[in-house]
Amino acid sequence: MFGYEGLQIAMENTPENPPAFPKINHGGGEPEQMTNGMTLCDYFAAAALQGMLANPEFVKASVRQKRSSEETQWWHAMTAYQFADAMLKERCKN
Repeated sequence: MFGYEGLQIAMENTPENPPAFPKINHGGGEPEQMTNGMTLCDYFAAAALQGMLANPEFVKASVRQKRSSEETQWWHAMTAYQFADAMLKERCKN
């Protein structure tokens, strides 16, 4: 129903979007990554969403848009991932 192509990056583990909290096995020999956990993009999006929803002015503004509950949830998620994408791009600049 709703879509945002940029959300696909949240599922990808690339140098630009590394695991946020990888679990490393140090059981002897070479350390190896056992699980990726959430990506850095997911972590950034969660932080952005938390900040947006904690801001009463942001919540009031989104209520004034007169969207359905499903549309509002989608819009918040999409916006959070747009912030996350921007943070990842900025992070990669050296």
